[in-house]
Formats: sequence, structure tokens, C-alpha cells
Amino acid sequence: MQRHSTAGDGSGFDSRFDAAFQPGFDDDVDLRVFDDVDRIEPSVAVEPAPVALVDRFVVAIWAVGVALVVAPIVAILVIADQQRNATLDQGGFVVYSLVSSLTPFLLALGVATLVGSLFLLAHRWERRR
Repeated sequence: MQRHSTAGDGSGFDSRFDAAFQPGFDDDVDLRVFDDVDRIEPSVAVEPAPVALVDRFVVAIWAVGVALVVAPIVAILVIADQQRNATLDQGGFVVYSLVSSLTPFLLALGVATLVGSLFLLAHRWERRR
């Protein structure tokens, strides 16, 4: 069963493949012409564009990292103050339990985000040199 014939004359030409792999290809053609392609030198040297060390993406990563470090600490301090003043009701206790259980993970994620941004900056610094 022939699926891709563009010739329409039943020649069996399949447009998905190179002509060298088609029926009727003349293998006596001199293909050594293409051997010199690797030796061609470009006439104009292309310099890569300089990469900015800090852009809006990096600043956004820093903001998220700082928020992930500061927000859980502030939440724990606020809830602990409410608990100390005996103004923590039942709903507040649920929030306190949730925040206290998520705080270590959020802190670790924030620190990992900030350290990851340092690796990003180090990689960009090396590419600039």
C-alpha cells in the first residue's frame, strides 16, 4: 500500500524522503562535490550578543525567593503573638497549624530559589567572559 505518492503516475516517488532513496535514483552522480562544505570559512565572524546579567526575570526570581523566606516567618510571628495574647480562636488555631507545618518547606523553597538564582547568575557570568 503506497501512502505518499506525489507523482500521480505510479512511479513510487515518496515526497517524505530524499531523492537518493527513491526508485530510479542514478547512483553514478559524483557526490564528492559536497565534501568541501566542512572546509568553507565564513567571511564574516559572527559575535554572539552579550547576555545581560540581571534582567526582569532574575529580579522576579529574587522577589519570589525573598517572599518565600520572609512571608512564613512573618506569619509565624503574627500567629504566635495572637496566641500569646490569648486572642487565637478555633479558626486561628487551624491557620496556625497550617502555617507552622508549611513554614519549613516554604523556607527551604525560598532558600533554594535564591541559591538557584545565584547559579543562574554564575552561568551568565561565565558566558560573558
